[in-house]
Amino acid sequence: MIQFERKSQKRLFGLPLWHINIGYGRTAKGIIAIGLSAKGIVSIGFLSLGIFSLGFLSLGIFTLSLIAMGLLSIGVISGGLVSLGTISIGIVSVGALSIGSFSVGALAIGKYFAMGDHAHALIALGDTKAVGSIYQKLGELTEQDVILIKHLLDENVPSYLSWAKDFIKLFL
Repeated sequence: MIQFERKSQKRLFGLPLWHINIGYGRTAKGIIAIGLSAKGIVSIGFLSLGIFSLGFLSLGIFTLSLIAMGLLSIGVISGGLVSLGTISIGIVSVGALSIGSFSVGALAIGKYFAMGDHAHALIALGDTKAVGSIYQKLGELTEQDVILIKHLLDENVPSYLSWAKDFIKLFL
């Protein structure tokens, strides 16, 4: 079985600046951690946990992974505050299958806003199908549609989600 370990002599907050620890059952822990299992500010590994996390299964604030969970997550399957992926679940969600408060994708299921081929939400904008409780539109948007949608977002989205509403309004 292959095992490899190296770490820097310099430490910050009690952790080595970098730690590479590759081998079954071993964990790399450092400011920059690289291994099958990695924990650090920047972590790269099969299982990674860190502020900036990259790997097969990642958990962190900013994650890029096959399966990603984080505040900003990008992955084939991703979940987070802002989530981008093939299957995406988040407050702001973008993906082929997108589920969230504000969703954009081929199949977009949103609470407040959904846009895509098939869209389901309070405000639904679809190419093929749009199911909206207060507004639904198929096809291209006119300038008047955009003004109305922004007004409806302002009326129906709670204030604690104003950051997400403003993000969506940028792209309308």
